[in-house]
This record gives sequence, C-alpha cells and structure tokens, in this order.
Amino acid sequence: MQITKKVFIATLLLSFLWVNSKITCFAQTNAASKIGRSEELVEKEEALRKEAEENKKYFIKKIAVSGAHSFKPEQLQEVIAFFKKQWMSKKDIAQLLDALKELYLKGGRKEPDISYQVQKKCLDIKVNEETQPAAVSTPH
Repeated sequence: MQITKKVFIATLLLSFLWVNSKITCFAQTNAASKIGRSEELVEKEEALRKEAEENKKYFIKKIAVSGAHSFKPEQLQEVIAFFKKQWMSKKDIAQLLDALKELYLKGGRKEPDISYQVQKKCLDIKVNEETQPAAVSTPH
C-alpha cells in the first residue's frame, strides 16, 4: 500500500505539472496570437488609410497656374478648362499635370518640374521651367 500511495502522489504531481505546462503554453500561444492579430489589424488600417487618401476627392472651383511663362494664358486654359468645377482625386490631378507636361513636350520644350497644392477649392499649380540638371562632380 505504501508504494501505491507514492505512485499515486507521483502520478498526481506529474499530472499537475503537465496540465500547468499546457495552460502556460496556451497562454503564451494566445498572447502571441493576439500580438500577431494586432499587427495584422494595424497593417490593414494603414492600407485603408492610404487607399482613402489616394481616393480622396477635392471640389476644384478654380485652377491657378504660375510659372508657365512659355505659353499664353489661352493655351493653358485649353488644357485646364476640362478639369475646372468638378471633383478631382489625386489621380485626376496627376492627369492634369501630365497634360501640362505634354503641352511643353509637344511645343518642343523641356519637361518642367510641376508641383501643386489644394487650398479652399483652388488648385494652385506651380511650374518651374528653369529646372537645372543635377550637378555632376568631376575628380580633380
């Protein structure tokens, strides 16, 4: 009976340790799973924010172009008239900027640097016709 009692206690102790290790392992796995899920949710949120920003639309009432000295205002108006008084996404604005660049290229001119800013229903476009090529350093 003495041996049976010792075997029973040892079995009970081993069972307790085994169950405890499974619970600890489950808790660690569950915590790792929650961290992984949290990271996945953060990535999805960032992707949704990026998509929302890309698809954001602005109502453009006025388009102002500055720095485009190579063309008459009437020539510029022909390009930008289609885009006035409508909702524009960043893709639409990029199409307008591409159309302006195309005007320069078709006119036999160098493609300018063009930047823009949207403020209070106005699309301000800045054309830099005097873009300088990158400086090349030569060894002495």
